[in-house]
Amino acid sequence: MIRNTRRVVLIAALLAIAGISGYAAYTAFAHRPPATTHWDDASAAARRADETKAQLPALRLRQQAITLFRTLADSGPRTVRSRAEMLAGLLLLGTAGADSAQRQNVLADSANSLRRAVRLDRANDDAAFDLELLLSRAKASGKPIAQVPRRTKKHTGRPSSGNAGHGY
Repeated sequence: MIRNTRRVVLIAALLAIAGISGYAAYTAFAHRPPATTHWDDASAAARRADETKAQLPALRLRQQAITLFRTLADSGPRTVRSRAEMLAGLLLLGTAGADSAQRQNVLADSANSLRRAVRLDRANDDAAFDLELLLSRAKASGKPIAQVPRRTKKHTGRPSSGNAGHGY
């Protein structure tokens, strides 16, 4: 009887330790945005925009969420900044259909946000996938989104008086 009681207590203690360890591992490795009021405000504005049926109030709420997410993308850990920039780009896609005159500009702005998200965090596969999908669909529709030109490195060092290899 005492032997069975010891086994039950030992098993219960091991289960409790396993549960605590599992919870600690989950909280340590779970990907969650920081618990800030700015992140909560941006998420709430985006949710309200999706739930709003009237187009103009939904556009205003979406623009408010975009502004809040872009503010979050300006500082903090690179992974969080990348997620915020990606969400801003996706929210911009939702506004592209509202104004057909500005559609290409909004799509280009959305693509730029997704590019920034990928540059901030190369491991952000969601942003890379969304960017690739946006660019491929735009190209398939016959209206490709212009690529951002890469900056060329400025020459540093002594200025040369001619082409390389043509000396004395």
